[in-house]
Amino acid sequence: MRDKQKETLRLEGRGVIMEEIAPHFFPYVIKWRNDPVLNHFLNQPEELTLEKEQCWYEECYLQDDTQGYMVMVDKQTGTPFGTLGWTDMDVERRQCISGRLLLGDAAYGNTGPFVENFFVLGDYLYGFVDRIYAHVEVKNRKAMHLNKLLGFSQNPGEIQYPEELFVQGDKSRPQVELVRTREDYAQAKKRMFTDIEDVLYGR
Repeated sequence: MRDKQKETLRLEGRGVIMEEIAPHFFPYVIKWRNDPVLNHFLNQPEELTLEKEQCWYEECYLQDDTQGYMVMVDKQTGTPFGTLGWTDMDVERRQCISGRLLLGDAAYGNTGPFVENFFVLGDYLYGFVDRIYAHVEVKNRKAMHLNKLLGFSQNPGEIQYPEELFVQGDKSRPQVELVRTREDYAQAKKRMFTDIEDVLYGR
C-alpha cells in the first residue's frame, strides 16, 4: 500500500498539474462541492464542512489505496480549478471506476489544461488497468456527452458495479454504467488532445 502521507501523487502535463488532495486544497474543494450549481449531480447528501473533509481525509482517504482524488492545477498560474479521480482500483481484475469530476472554475471549461487533465490521469491509470468504468446519472446530459467524447460507451455486458446504478440508493436517480477500454482511450486521446494540442494551447 502506498503511504499517501509520504508519497503524494503528482502528475504533470504540458499545461496542467494534477496534485493529490491535501489539506491546503480543502477550502477549494469545500467551496466547489457546496455550490448548488456545481453539486446538482454529485453524490453528496449534505453540506460539506472542514471538519467532515478532514475526517474523511484522515480516516478514509489516507487509509485506502484503491482510490485517488486529484486536484487540477493550472501549470502556468498555480491556480486550482477542478477535481478528478478514481475509486475501486483492482489491479488483479485490472479495472477501476473513474469519477469525482468537478470543474470548480468555469473559466477553464474547454481550455487546454481542462482537456489535458483527462489524459494525464488516463495515462497514469492505464498503467494499472485495462478497463475504466464510469457511472453517470441519466439526466446529466453534459456529463454523458463528455464521457462519450472521452471514449466511454454504455456497458453492453454484465454490470460490474450494481451498487452504483442509483445515486445513494435513490431509485428516482438512476445511473448508467459506462466502460472504456485501453483501445477506446487511445483513440479518444488522439482525437481530443494529441491531434489538436497546439490549437488548445494557442501555439
